[in-house]
Amino acid sequence: HKFSDGFHCRDFTLGGSLRLTTRALPDNELTAGFDFRKQGGEQLAVLPFCKKGEWDKTEYAPFVHNEHIFLGRLILSLGARLNHDSVYGSEFCPHAGLVYHLSEKTILRAAVNKAFRSPQINELYVFKPSHTDLEPERVWNYEVGIDQRLSHRLSADMVLYRLKGENLIEKRKNPSPPPMYKFQNSGEFEFTGAELSLTWRPWQGFSALADYTYLDAGEKTAGRPKNKLDVTARYRWQKLSASLTGQYVAGLYAGDDHTDPLDNYFVAHAKLTYRAIANLSAFLAVDNLFDKQYQIEKDYPMPGRTFTVGITSEF
Repeated sequence: HKFSDGFHCRDFTLGGSLRLTTRALPDNELTAGFDFRKQGGEQLAVLPFCKKGEWDKTEYAPFVHNEHIFLGRLILSLGARLNHDSVYGSEFCPHAGLVYHLSEKTILRAAVNKAFRSPQINELYVFKPSHTDLEPERVWNYEVGIDQRLSHRLSADMVLYRLKGENLIEKRKNPSPPPMYKFQNSGEFEFTGAELSLTWRPWQGFSALADYTYLDAGEKTAGRPKNKLDVTARYRWQKLSASLTGQYVAGLYAGDDHTDPLDNYFVAHAKLTYRAIANLSAFLAVDNLFDKQYQIEKDYPMPGRTFTVGITSEF
């Protein structure tokens, strides 16, 4: 990475994931696995806000997840993950969930789990806003939901959730610049929200999806919209497919405590794809179809209308 102010660094990430799933027992699925990741980086320029040096860190996590079906209707899932970080040590993350098929049209579900994320190499040492005193993110997630088939063409899904945690890593203004921004922990937080989605398939080849999200972020309002609606329509005819996506965002703030409000906005995207042969497709995509001027961060305008032409090969 090279920037005009003289900042210069080099970094890398490598890793892998191994998992095995077995259904040896009746009505049971067991998955076990292991994740590994190593990161490293080197700061190549001496600047007032950058310490020259070389760093690396390693993470690995064995995990297990089991699902069992009782009486053909109730699915119980239990799981655990042991995260180990060479800088921050070990963290145990459990999971428990229930899915109940109330009828052919109605499915109820509930889950609770713990998530853990340690600061990455760019947040700790290498990149501009890095901060060596960062703490890992820890979050407990609680959710309940219902999946309802309203007709053979229309279905709905609703989820209510609460996130309680600490130390979200966010890029914030530095009280003692340079640099202008610095990664910082947010302290304790609690988010409550709801998601509602509708899927409509009126005829073969056409589908429409609408997703609405409501979020009460408490004091942590920076970059977290209160209301968001996404609508997508897709149509496929022989070798040709087209999609049109729209997003409406309201209640967005650039600062916490509902400070620095940003304008509500609607932005649309379109994509046309032609499958020339079995494993080769060409596409034309237009982002920000109506060339809307909007911001998701203060003083950082988003790109205007953008065209992309490409070829995709699947094998």
